[in-house]
Amino acid sequence: MAQELDGQWVGPMPPQIFLDEFLPLESGTPDRTSFPDSQTFFSHVFHGCRIESDMYPPLIQRIGDAGVFPGFQLLDTSNDPDPASPGGKKTRPDISWYENNAPLGDDKMRWDLIRGFFELKMLKRKCDPFQESPLDDEDPSFSESTTTGGQECRGQLVGYGTQMCARQHLTHAFVVWIGDPFVRFIRFDRGGGVVTRRFNIESEGDFLLDFLWRFAHIDDAKRGMDPTVRPAAEAEVRLAQEHLSRWKQITERPVIVMRVPDGANLTREVIAWGSKAEPDSLLGRATRGYPVWDTVLKKVIFLKDSWRALGPNMEQESAILQKLNAKNVQNVPKFVCGDDIPGQVTVTHLYASATWNLGAMPEELFVRSHNRFCEDFVGHSLDTFTSSKQFFQVVFDAFIAHQEAFEKCGILHHDISAGNIMINDEGRGILNDWDLARTVSEMESGPRQKYCSGTWQFMSYPVLIQPDKLHEVPDDIESFVYVVLYFILRYMKHAQVHNLECILLGVFEKWETTADGTIVGGGGKYHLVTSRAYIGRNFEVTNNQPLTDWLDFALDAVRTWHTYYTAPSKCFTGWKRIKVQERDPTSVIIRNHDEMVKAFKDCLESESVIWPTDDAASDNLLTLKRKCPDVPQSSLPNEKLKSGFTQSMNIPAEGLGTNLGVKQPTSLPLFKETRFSTRLLTNRGRVPGPSRLR
Repeated sequence: MAQELDGQWVGPMPPQIFLDEFLPLESGTPDRTSFPDSQTFFSHVFHGCRIESDMYPPLIQRIGDAGVFPGFQLLDTSNDPDPASPGGKKTRPDISWYENNAPLGDDKMRWDLIRGFFELKMLKRKCDPFQESPLDDEDPSFSESTTTGGQECRGQLVGYGTQMCARQHLTHAFVVWIGDPFVRFIRFDRGGGVVTRRFNIESEGDFLLDFLWRFAHIDDAKRGMDPTVRPAAEAEVRLAQEHLSRWKQITERPVIVMRVPDGANLTREVIAWGSKAEPDSLLGRATRGYPVWDTVLKKVIFLKDSWRALGPNMEQESAILQKLNAKNVQNVPKFVCGDDIPGQVTVTHLYASATWNLGAMPEELFVRSHNRFCEDFVGHSLDTFTSSKQFFQVVFDAFIAHQEAFEKCGILHHDISAGNIMINDEGRGILNDWDLARTVSEMESGPRQKYCSGTWQFMSYPVLIQPDKLHEVPDDIESFVYVVLYFILRYMKHAQVHNLECILLGVFEKWETTADGTIVGGGGKYHLVTSRAYIGRNFEVTNNQPLTDWLDFALDAVRTWHTYYTAPSKCFTGWKRIKVQERDPTSVIIRNHDEMVKAFKDCLESESVIWPTDDAASDNLLTLKRKCPDVPQSSLPNEKLKSGFTQSMNIPAEGLGTNLGVKQPTSLPLFKETRFSTRLLTNRGRVPGPSRLR
């Protein structure tokens, strides 16, 4: 987890500036003069502590004695994981703080109720997550710690922050790190982290007393709680139980009411009962999707909540949907309402220009705005198809949406993936998730952001091998082919099931790190397309000639794109440079949609084509016994390896469509879609680690 925020830390901020900027007190707030004010109030607080757990009781006791945290309680949560956390996420901070009236019941650790936490370490273990020079150093320095203990501790802080922000609706969160005898304050938002210089708790303990006093007296919005989300009233809970039980999550989540922008200075309320997926990253979009009961339309619609990147030509997904709807583009969701939420923008970048900052620079940080909108569509994930013909029709419907969006509106989707092609209640296809979409004019002006983004498993070979490449129509069409290939391999009958895991890993998951730190991939896709590596030249979908023929044509069509893209413009013969034949764009079958549309129609509409009727989705991984040998189970791209694979994870079947879809009755081992973003070289020459964006 530590690598997730690599290069995204601003610091070391002076503690007093941290308090004044992030925990400002309103006039009339009682001052703290009547409470212990001595800088040495915490003197010898950890005296005699031999192990980390010995530190918890005296700190809790000393803070309680000070009386500086009215309305809040501190609990030792080091051995009490949250029982409502998903499997594999049984994390717990050392000390957590809650409101005194928090309905904890018999549980100590509740990520949905926690208001902040302490992480304590014995400093002799070299567990400071950061490294900095002394205050009086003539050449000050600050960096992320490279010690094993420091990296592990930083990973803990990020992991706990991720859980806290996933289980609650927060704009930011506060953390206190203590490595006896030093303390740091940390503030997270979806744009990065701000961390203070470390101060000595025994001689500068007043900073900690002041932090707690201020936190207890600021309002919930300053503490990080989103004021546009509230608990549901009893009547609203009944509405959720009546209309949303179809999508109730296996892990219990409370019913909430969310305000959605609805025109100039107006909002409407919708009722939600658990998101389809909780963000597993602290940074980035942090996308959540909810089937919700619309109190205005009196029907179930879908809400998407995310933190979108701001920047030149970065358009809201809701605005893109409105353009598509205005031009009557088929097979896309219908926009209902929504916009950016006023006043909810990340602020980490604002402090990157400060004179004290020796960490991330402004150009290395995203600015993100909280966006929430509703669309009139709640769909089923693609792995619920009832026959291969229906699956193929659904993908074709999405392909038509892609074609019309480009030809009518000049918009390219930019993120074709299995999770973004959905099935509606009529069994037809919808192309969803337009948040990475770009217009033709934007593409002609060059990449619009510091990252090359998409869903790793389905990105085209040219984009994977050259992350700064301009995204083009053939790249998206290539992604459609990989969606079909993936579902054939995973959910249909064929002769390569015994090699399935090796194929999925080698073609869809493999990545490498270049000398400058950039994550690249696509080699498996290139070799499959050019020589049918992994699947063989005679690959067939069992008893399914139309899909076999279409796949053969589609892979050949993609090959023309790869050949065109990789062809040299010049070559050498001896000492002479000679020109080779000019690359011919017309040789690329997928330069536009036309030939692929014909191929789809030939398979779907020809009277001579016979489709099987008894081939609903059946996950081949459930019956797979042979495992791919010697696969490094590293997580893209958080391990310091030169090559590897994205990690296999156990997630619910509906996880394949992470933002929509009807809950399935069983949990299947899936290769989880990785919404990937790789940073290009900055003008400082640093290449921070890439991150997963959902």
